[in-house]
Amino acid sequence: MLIVVATAAEIDPLLAALTQRSNADGRLRSCTRGGHDIDVLTTGVGMVATAAWSSRVLGTHDYDLALNVGVCGSFDPKIPAGAVVQVVSEELPEMGAEADDAFLTLHDLKLLARDDFPFRDGRLTNAEPPPIAALQQLPRVHGITVNTVATGRFATERLAGNYGSLDGAEEAARREVPAGRLGRPEEYGDLVAFLCSERAAYITGTVIPIDGGLLHSAF
Repeated sequence: MLIVVATAAEIDPLLAALTQRSNADGRLRSCTRGGHDIDVLTTGVGMVATAAWSSRVLGTHDYDLALNVGVCGSFDPKIPAGAVVQVVSEELPEMGAEADDAFLTLHDLKLLARDDFPFRDGRLTNAEPPPIAALQQLPRVHGITVNTVATGRFATERLAGNYGSLDGAEEAARREVPAGRLGRPEEYGDLVAFLCSERAAYITGTVIPIDGGLLHSAF
């Protein structure tokens, strides 16, 4: 069995229940549980990372079952926080192009018909979910990815590497960022938490910059 997840933190309780045998490359963990062999693949965030790493592993390993799991928000107030659901279809409206104030999907642009493989009526659909009793008992939901956070400069190790040190990045931010400083990781987390909350239920299909004014200063 293969479990695919973007970040290990999303399945910490599950990982704690597994017996790990190896973690050779830092991404694919070989585990056991109740006499079953279970591999856990941590791909990193995003569709591209998920597709690339899943393809690599599935090309070299044989599995009876593969599950993609993770944490997400819900626009449906009937689904409580922490509920486990089965995503049976996914819509990807962010794949397309901007046209003035409008956004055109790949289907709007006629680059893909709504039923071109692997789409069905514009959605990625799991037409034949595994016949597992526990899975079939979960609420069936439809997924959609809509809001994007456009990130500016934040005080992270990755940014520090670009400037030689975090102090160097801070100094550059004082000169180049209208806010006069780097963003704090918790500020980014606060925005994402808000977008995942019921208070942001009327915000959809938008790109929200959090960059200390960098985007505005470019015009």
